[in-house]
Amino acid sequence: MTWAGCQTRRVVTPILKKGLALAIIGAGLVLPVPSASADSPGCVSRSEFEAVKPLPRGEWRMAKVHSVFDTDGTLYRQPHPGTKVRQYRACNGEKVRVTYGFYHVWLAEQKRWIDA
Repeated sequence: MTWAGCQTRRVVTPILKKGLALAIIGAGLVLPVPSASADSPGCVSRSEFEAVKPLPRGEWRMAKVHSVFDTDGTLYRQPHPGTKVRQYRACNGEKVRVTYGFYHVWLAEQKRWIDA
């Protein structure tokens, strides 16, 4: 009886651990996730602008900024090969400029809200 109980525990314990791990992972997939995309397609809202964290506070790639802004904007200027300034249209008619630096990927270094 002791031997059978010991064997059962050895088999059941790993199964329970795996089941618990899958349940935790599954719960993470089911819970609602806040949208990373823009709430205003084609233009930049103030909340989207505030969400972008340039260096050194965050490492926001150009693609991530475009995803949040829901627009690719336009190339405003490129003072030298390692720097790009892209301009985006704000929803209130003003402009937003983000400066990117190349660190093996384009990362946001600075952002500015340009009043009309």
